[in-house]
Amino acid sequence: MIKSIQGINLESDTSIVKISLDGDNIGDISTVLDKISSFHPLFIKEYSISPNLLTISSKLPFLWRESADTFNELSKGNITLDKAQDYIINTLLSKRIKSMSTVSSLYSCMKKRIEVTPAVLEKFIPDDSKEGYDAVYNRYYTLGCGKGSHITGSVASSKDAHMAEKIQRDKWTTNTVIQRLNLPVHKWKVIKSKQEIEDIWDEFDKPVVIKPTGLTAGRGVSVGIDTLEKAKEAFEYAKEKVQGDGRPSWQKKIMIEEQIQGEDYRLLVIDGNLEVVTKRIPAFVIGDGKSNIEELIKKENENPKRDVKNPAHILKPIVIDRPLLAFLKDQGLTLTSIPQKDEKISV
Repeated sequence: MIKSIQGINLESDTSIVKISLDGDNIGDISTVLDKISSFHPLFIKEYSISPNLLTISSKLPFLWRESADTFNELSKGNITLDKAQDYIINTLLSKRIKSMSTVSSLYSCMKKRIEVTPAVLEKFIPDDSKEGYDAVYNRYYTLGCGKGSHITGSVASSKDAHMAEKIQRDKWTTNTVIQRLNLPVHKWKVIKSKQEIEDIWDEFDKPVVIKPTGLTAGRGVSVGIDTLEKAKEAFEYAKEKVQGDGRPSWQKKIMIEEQIQGEDYRLLVIDGNLEVVTKRIPAFVIGDGKSNIEELIKKENENPKRDVKNPAHILKPIVIDRPLLAFLKDQGLTLTSIPQKDEKISV
């Protein structure tokens, strides 16, 4: 049996979910809840467990209503701790809380006593027959209520212009629109083959960047390219990243562009006002005088901030791939190089 005592916005910032337990294996339940509590205060304010009752105070009561069956099966020993954690953390939280930006948005609203409710559907319904976005029914939330409310999903919301959302997904479209507005943009061109790179190579100032036009999060991107040989390798790397998964043709285009030197900033503009500026610092490791670069990367990836299982993570794991190896080579380094103590190595 599940009971929910919904918090009243003007009087309480949390709700209480009470889950009846049929078993007495409460130690494993504590392990799951303690792990999730360490992610972010949004998920759990406090909890208590008696032999037959689990009580959770939380800003997101629907998460715990949807976890009730899993906790009950765990209490009876019908499923393992690993299986319970895999479902609640890697499936339920992953599908419900789309990204770190969702966590911060929901938490900020709740601190301001702005009502937050799941949009579209009330219950998570996994569909094992589908993959990717088709398997995710609902990652959207209604912020506020009535006329002043709007729906958000990660970094997008119902307040965003539809055309702006479509345009920004494709770098070809973005750059074309910028040019037609007579705004400055670095030299760029969509390329279809390695032969075309040879034909236009002398037209571009070096270094250049080669990347897919329709992928995100740096996938398929190669920077600092200053030779024709590197450009051809980067083209092949980008082509590899856009293959498969039934990608539409617009995501498979590859572009070359002149690389602009300087620092990287992400700007958040709301209603025409610049609200937040974030300086994006490339990944690096710090030498200890004993470990090689590969060992330092492995150690850095153990940083809880890089744990992608945590919906509130703020960094990504450092991936050892072709661009990273090429970047190290340009610095005269390899994965087996041992930096001096306190030496900073960009990766």
